[in-house]
Amino acid sequence: MVKFSDTEEGNLIHLSNPGLIPSNLVKSFYETVESGFGSAGLKEDLLNEFERDSQEYPAYLWESNGEPLSFYIYRYNNKKAEILWCHQIKALFPVEKFLRPAIEQLIIAFLDDLGAEKIYSFFSFKSSIIGIDLLSMILPELEFKKFGVEIMETAIDIDEQFELPHLPTGFRCTAWKVEKTNEAAELMARVGDDFINYVQLDQNECRDFINEVFDPGMSRLVTNQQGEIVAFINFDRKGWIGQVFTDREYQGKGIGKYLLMYALKSLSEKNTKKSSLGVLSSNKRAIKLYREFGFESRTVKPIWAWIVPPGFELY
Repeated sequence: MVKFSDTEEGNLIHLSNPGLIPSNLVKSFYETVESGFGSAGLKEDLLNEFERDSQEYPAYLWESNGEPLSFYIYRYNNKKAEILWCHQIKALFPVEKFLRPAIEQLIIAFLDDLGAEKIYSFFSFKSSIIGIDLLSMILPELEFKKFGVEIMETAIDIDEQFELPHLPTGFRCTAWKVEKTNEAAELMARVGDDFINYVQLDQNECRDFINEVFDPGMSRLVTNQQGEIVAFINFDRKGWIGQVFTDREYQGKGIGKYLLMYALKSLSEKNTKKSSLGVLSSNKRAIKLYREFGFESRTVKPIWAWIVPPGFELY
């Protein structure tokens, strides 16, 4: 059993309709991002992503004495709840009096109202501008599992002549057709990584992650003679590489190297001078490959996941 607070410092309110977060909280969130560390481009990307999600996904609002204090935008699918964004309008200290009860009630809502069996969040991963290790700091007794994500970067010499290696016989690199996204998502879910396998992301959830980065003019697929996708790289023209996956059966054939070289060549032709990606710290094979292409680790950011234990009870 895990004991939660018995304090009654506020109320958790569900906002089922997108875009209902009070304007003062949204304004405070924007001010926090704009006054934080990071480039203007990074902040703009974050705010655009937040604007999209705040209009598309539901949220919980925490208020005390009629004053809205914090919000939690989430996405729910297949008994999994993902905390997309959270923000408090002011320093809610002491934590035990204000912030902890809000997070506790959020967890209870996920479990009781939604029937969630897994809860995870990339919130701390999005940026140091707004990221805090929210779940682990406030509810350490729930023992959220932490996954380190290495943020790696490489400079791109736009004057360099990139020569693509040859793909193995029978394989071809093609433009990414939108109708192929489901097949790519199925490959991503099947191959997985430590995080994907831990929370058991399905095809639909992997498709959501793909769509967050997807740029059809840039991303590429590799298919075999039967036209089946055996590998893909998903990246945008700003240089962010979202996913690189190769079917296990075809790993070690140089397909991943081909796709990375293709991405860097394409970015160079777009005069993009830097490429970045995130990779789990446990994925040593991928990190070794990225370093061969000049990627260097800049920082490590956490993502969190919690699987509700069998017979879990709160009191």
